[in-house]
Amino acid sequence: MGESTESRVSTGLTMLDVALGGTTRLTGTGCVSSYGLKRPSFVVLAGTPGVGKTQVLKSICRHVTGDARSVLCVSNEIRADDETRAMMKVKRIRQVSMDQLWSGLERCPRSLLILDPVESMRPNATGRMSARQRAEGRVMTVCRRANAMAQEFGMIVIASVGVNKQGHVDPRVRHLADAVVLVSRVDGSMSFQALTNRYGALHAA
Repeated sequence: MGESTESRVSTGLTMLDVALGGTTRLTGTGCVSSYGLKRPSFVVLAGTPGVGKTQVLKSICRHVTGDARSVLCVSNEIRADDETRAMMKVKRIRQVSMDQLWSGLERCPRSLLILDPVESMRPNATGRMSARQRAEGRVMTVCRRANAMAQEFGMIVIASVGVNKQGHVDPRVRHLADAVVLVSRVDGSMSFQALTNRYGALHAA
């Protein structure tokens, strides 16, 4: 059995949708394809500074606000324009913590949460981290909570994360995320490579 076409949410970027995987089903009226984001899930967009991760997230926000129930975007770079304001709430990343986000989602559920970038998120409202969190590190603490949010609230969480000097993503992040997509530029065009994809491989069902 293939997955239902309703289980995927297109990002509006064909190559990113393909990197995220999906299915093509043969029906009585022809082939029905469904690629892109799956709900619930925690997705990481990784790449070097300046490669265009925020640009990709802006594009996703513009596209998904037409389909999703509501979007919460935590970023210093992304703003809600007049077209998306009714469907999208924006918080500055320095003014909110993961604890505060959790409480807010309990009061007002969202379909999509954007965290841009993970490195700037505060795990706790006070800014202080427990001994366990300090050992784990800020990025891992935030990613662990983001993954838990996706499952608890049945939503899609997309976070941007940097790569190390060798261009690699922390393997612990790859273990936590449902999908990790490397964003790069090839001949001036945006390129997307799935490093981790628990959605399942691109296939015909």
